[in-house]
Amino acid sequence: MLLSWDWLRDFVDIKCNDIKGFCEAMTMSGSKVESFEVLGQEIQNVVVGKIIKIKKHPDAEKLVICTVDIGAEEPLQIVTGATNVFESAVVPVACHNARLPGGVKIKKTKLRGVQSDGMLCSLKELGLQLCDFPYAQEDGILILKEDVHVGEDILTALKLKDIVIDFEITSNRPDCLSVLGLAREAAATYNIAIKEPMFNVKQFEDVKGKLDIKEVSEVLCKRYMLHEISDVQVSYSPLWLRARLKAVGIRPVNNIVDITNYVMIELGQPMHAFDADKVEGAICVRRAH
Repeated sequence: MLLSWDWLRDFVDIKCNDIKGFCEAMTMSGSKVESFEVLGQEIQNVVVGKIIKIKKHPDAEKLVICTVDIGAEEPLQIVTGATNVFESAVVPVACHNARLPGGVKIKKTKLRGVQSDGMLCSLKELGLQLCDFPYAQEDGILILKEDVHVGEDILTALKLKDIVIDFEITSNRPDCLSVLGLAREAAATYNIAIKEPMFNVKQFEDVKGKLDIKEVSEVLCKRYMLHEISDVQVSYSPLWLRARLKAVGIRPVNNIVDITNYVMIELGQPMHAFDADKVEGAICVRRAH
């Protein structure tokens, strides 16, 4: 079970920032920690920038010179060959002495005789994939659509900074296969209160006749529920949700799939979304053939 430190702290107010101490305490109280990983360590000195001016390179047809505001006293001048940049675009900027995944170091340099104070970053250069930012152009500079601020550290802006703890959950502790379950263990370990999630569930609409369930064995599944949700716009999920799913090893797909996975990981309640128009016959809850 992969646990996001950021997600855990929604439920328990752990004052301790010593992650090694936390892992040792959880292991000694019965929740064995295999390992932990600090996300975002490979990225340094990369900030949010805004392109305020673009002009052609005097000696290179395929290069342009971007004037980029990074919230400093003076804007940066950055030369790029990317074709998807435009004035007012908000982009990740690797400044002088920046570090990127894979040990890449960025320095001031000259490109065809013109000073370049850094580099505009693509998904790949930040170690990201298209599923992390579905609106992005895979082979171009990452043009941000998120609510970010010029000059903000890219790790904070894109929620890339977290700690992921890998727990070994034994077969007799399925209650620990969720963020809430491990939060209970952490609360007991540190003798602190847990913030139970609050729910406001509207009355379910009867879906009988639209989508039926059959052959539900009480031995296999004590309760199986269907609820209809209409007027849904399928799109990508907000950044905070995509970031949390990625941290615990789940690839973001779209808002419908992602929210079912999010609830499953947070509460330990398996969920699935069906497109009612494409379901033929009743839902059958059974063992695999």
